Amino acid sequence: MFRTCQVLKLTAALALCGFASIAATAEEKPFPKGSAVLTVAGKTANWNRGAMAPDRDNLLKQRDIKFERAMAFDWDMLSGLPQHELKVVTPVGEGAYKGPLLTDVLKESGAQDGKIRLVSLDGSATELDSKELKDENWVLTLSVDGKPVGIGDYGPVWLMHKPASGATPSKEEMERWIWSVFYIEVL
Repeated sequence: MFRTCQVLKLTAALALCGFASIAATAEEKPFPKGSAVLTVAGKTANWNRGAMAPDRDNLLKQRDIKFERAMAFDWDMLSGLPQHELKVVTPVGEGAYKGPLLTDVLKESGAQDGKIRLVSLDGSATELDSKELKDENWVLTLSVDGKPVGIGDYGPVWLMHKPASGATPSKEEMERWIWSVFYIEVL
């Protein structure tokens, strides 16, 4: 009885702080079997790895990225999510660009609704707010015409969406299509 009262008091306290939905759905997920190509951290409920470790997470350290726990995705985990295809013209040519929706990756991470920041291997970053996430079908492209998008070829993950102007994105749209994404922070 005493334990039940403690749990009820903790649940009520969390609800007052706005954390009940996160606490109720928080879940440790299996660690990737392959090398992680994308890490999601910040205001998320799910995780499969611990804190950023400066002695082994050199790229995160170089970008001054720190977290207590995160959701790491390998190629198979990202490929296992529902895939969406965009047929667009980009600087590398016309093609069929395929990958999971950004919102599906965020959902798998247990991300809270809000703003996110995506960081590329070269350190460039872009932010999307919740309205932008809902208004556009952002795809984390993993392949072009069935071939993986490699590092040095806009990969491992390239953020894009169907251009408003048709098959060819405007310069402004392309500036938001950050390539070589390896980290997403839910702000």
